[in-house]
Amino acid sequence: MKRGSVIGNIAKDVGLDLSRLSARRARVDSEDNGVQFCSVNLNTGELLVQERIDREGLCAKKTSCILKQELVLENPLELHRFYHPRARHQRQRTSI
Repeated sequence: MKRGSVIGNIAKDVGLDLSRLSARRARVDSEDNGVQFCSVNLNTGELLVQERIDREGLCAKKTSCILKQELVLENPLELHRFYHPRARHQRQRTSI
């Protein structure tokens, strides 16, 4: 997906009022390697692609690849974990 592409609407999925996103300084943090792959549009609640997600670079030849992210809200602190993409690396077998 291209940078800026909409993944979904995290405000709707979590059940948050849009005005609370900005007031509570909502952000997306990564548990894995500190790279911010996603961001939140505080006006719309949309979860956006911030950086290209390279499955091969992140997971090499693992059979499953899960990117762990958290939606962080402040005052009071609230965390919502979400995992994406759940990509599976499929090896093709050939017979000779």
